[in-house]
Amino acid sequence: MKHFAVGLAAVVLLGGCAANPATGGRSFSLVSAAHEREIGNQTANEHLKKYGLYRPESRVTAYVMNLCRTTWAATEMAAEPVQCIFLNSEEFNAWATPGYINVYRGLLPYMQSEAQLVSVIGHEAGHVTAKHVGSRMTAGVVGGVLGALAGAYIGQQTNNGAAVQATNMLIGAGVGAGIAAYSRSQETQADELGMRYMERMGYDKRESAGMVQAMLRHEQYQKEVARLFNNGQAVGQGGLSGLFASHPATEGRAAYAAQVAGGWPDGGLRLPAGITPATTADDPQGSKRFHQQIEGLSYGPQPQYGIASRDTLTFPQARVGLQFPSGFLFEFAGFNDAKKTTLWQAVHAESLVQARVVMVPFKAGMNVGFVLQDALGFKGELQRLELKAANKPQYAEAYTGVATAGSKPARLVAFALPGTENLVVVNFIFQNANQREREQAALLASLQQSIFYSAEAAKRLQPLEIRTFMASAGDTVARRAAQLPQGALRSEWFRALNGMEADEELRVGQWYKRVADVNN
Repeated sequence: MKHFAVGLAAVVLLGGCAANPATGGRSFSLVSAAHEREIGNQTANEHLKKYGLYRPESRVTAYVMNLCRTTWAATEMAAEPVQCIFLNSEEFNAWATPGYINVYRGLLPYMQSEAQLVSVIGHEAGHVTAKHVGSRMTAGVVGGVLGALAGAYIGQQTNNGAAVQATNMLIGAGVGAGIAAYSRSQETQADELGMRYMERMGYDKRESAGMVQAMLRHEQYQKEVARLFNNGQAVGQGGLSGLFASHPATEGRAAYAAQVAGGWPDGGLRLPAGITPATTADDPQGSKRFHQQIEGLSYGPQPQYGIASRDTLTFPQARVGLQFPSGFLFEFAGFNDAKKTTLWQAVHAESLVQARVVMVPFKAGMNVGFVLQDALGFKGELQRLELKAANKPQYAEAYTGVATAGSKPARLVAFALPGTENLVVVNFIFQNANQREREQAALLASLQQSIFYSAEAAKRLQPLEIRTFMASAGDTVARRAAQLPQGALRSEWFRALNGMEADEELRVGQWYKRVADVNN
């Protein structure tokens, strides 16, 4: 046990404690400032390579970058360089590492005002100024050393290799969990620092609670989507990703934010004496300004990965718009740039028939059936499918066959347009064999109405866009939600976009947003 204690003391002595002007306490870290910068640079490079910047010359990019820089200027580390990155990703996310504050464009559609967006940026700046990244890494280093020392000690005492291995695995798992997300105390501290920076900038810090409420509305919508994909059964927190994985939104967090901020947002502006408001008197939280700045913002994944609209899933690279029966909900499931594959999933809100849609590389002229059998491992019998374009006299090389997905019956369809370099595979998954026999004909009939594009027309296809409006007399949630380009959960989606409660209605003169399909 003596060696165990000496080892732990050595770890502590390797580190240093320094006063932290943001928190007022002292920060213990085994990570040097140079190493933190290296981590920041590496992480930024990885995400820039994966997503790229969102339209660097656009109005909304300039807007986000300015808010980010202004927020950082209000921190205790304003003299240190920071780079703001506006990533071209549909994810609802934001995070920071030393030297970088990263905002995803997918976050903005679910914020309701400039003050709420600044609250997110201030929160991320707080993680940096409080040295939370270094603290998390230090916890990992200390945990790793403790694990090694504990394993060695157990080995000395028991001479049991299995016990040593089990100890190392358990401690390693604990270390991994400890640095995968911020602790509750770190989240609370970042919230409080974010409020401090908001107020210094002239924003009402009560909007920090409003920001958490906006996150909650989005999370509730995501749970409704997950419920459909879970055969209509409710799901828990598991499965939600992005901002919720590292920044959990809870009613308790919202209530605490309101407590620290001095109350819930009420639409007005509350600032200490002597602070100049960052917003105008007729727009106290910057709602109007925020909505005007995000007009035209892209929504959803980048177009090369697909464009989901009502009853249509379009792949510009494959030059096809897949037609589905009315009532399907599409969700982008990700892409693999190394393998050049893109995956979507879909579900029908009533029948709960699901679909997996994958776009994979395909050399023009190759046998579609052979690719299915050899590359994708399809074992069933294939039949040739007559798949004619709805908009022109052109046919796709297509095959279909009965399949299984896990234990469920399925119907697979695969085709490639002449001259394209991508193969599209649709796998419909049914609740049971009877449902497959009953509904597969209608599904195939819809696919046969798919739209084929010329190379020139495919290049002109655009992603979905944010459209903003001020509610007028007669506007209702039902009317505006019906305009959304989605086959199911339209009211739920509209309410999430606008941070609205389940029974809340539009207010005349207030700004709202919707999503529009500019291709139709």
